Amino acid sequence: MKFLCIPCNEPMKLEENGSENGNGLNLAFKCPKCEHNVSMLTNSGEAQLVKSLGVQFGKDKSSYKPMATLRSSLTQSKIQQPILDSTLPEPVWTSEAEERLAQHPKFVQPVIRKTYNDYARSLGLAEITLEFMDNAKRALAG
Repeated sequence: MKFLCIPCNEPMKLEENGSENGNGLNLAFKCPKCEHNVSMLTNSGEAQLVKSLGVQFGKDKSSYKPMATLRSSLTQSKIQQPILDSTLPEPVWTSEAEERLAQHPKFVQPVIRKTYNDYARSLGLAEITLEFMDNAKRALAG
């Protein structure tokens, strides 16, 4: 985002990287051509949003880590993605499992088949049964 000087259409330059207080942030910009000034005052929510994007401002530019809370929760997540062994053959489907798959609309059957095949291979299973489908549905639903 850039601020443009209206009289000369030049990009404004940050003149003062203002101070942040509990109420927000104050920044001052100046046109390098005509020296027209403009100031921007944000509220605390807007200042936090800008900080979350990784923009550092104010006098304290220490070790702020953008999106730190989100990153922390993702690295500590209990959700485990199955490890897919591509050397394993595709599982064999029992006739009962094929019948259940056929009950779904044709356009989603390939997606369902791939999901169950990938999940079975991640567990090292060679066969898709009705029992496996029931268990996998519960496990994959979260």
